[in-house]
Amino acid sequence: MGRYHRSMAIEVSELPTLDARATAAYAHLFQALSEPTRLAVVQHLASGEHRVRDLVEHMGLAQSTVSKHLSFLVECHLIQARPEGRATWYSLTRPHELAALIAAAERILHATGTDAVLCAHLRHPPQAPAAEAETGSDVPAGRPGNKTGTGILTDRPRTGAGPGVSTDGPGAGRPMPGTSRSVSAAASGGAAASSGREAE
Repeated sequence: MGRYHRSMAIEVSELPTLDARATAAYAHLFQALSEPTRLAVVQHLASGEHRVRDLVEHMGLAQSTVSKHLSFLVECHLIQARPEGRATWYSLTRPHELAALIAAAERILHATGTDAVLCAHLRHPPQAPAAEAETGSDVPAGRPGNKTGTGILTDRPRTGAGPGVSTDGPGAGRPMPGTSRSVSAAASGGAAASSGREAE
């Protein structure tokens, strides 16, 4: 005669206390990376600053589609926009922290039977210069500019480098990966939030 197992009700006092605000924040972050096109945009930006027109050319998508995804990533604080003249350049805000998150996801995927690896630029961002570490600057890898004593970036135009040439980090003086033509050519626009800069 088989045993009868009665399910035991869980006492309300034993339920975990959930922080609704924290849960929403985590969900928003994971939502930003859960859409394939947005994740592809993030991988492109891991190689350095891009404008909307650069991403449109590299990814073969409509400008409105790229702008929509950039706006969402800006809202999640994963990327930031830097105006320069009539152009807007986008870059990762926290490439090293994002790399750690991607590495953790890679381990989880492997443990659950899926071997998948994203682009090397996203998984292994260049080390920040020592001067940035000392000043506490939040300037992302691959973002050119000049720091003040407070670690704030000034938006003076690039000098001393040819079109599409990295001016920061270990790749200084070499063409930025993924750039098929000059990324300092005629300016294009930004995402929906900066649509005034999009039209030439």
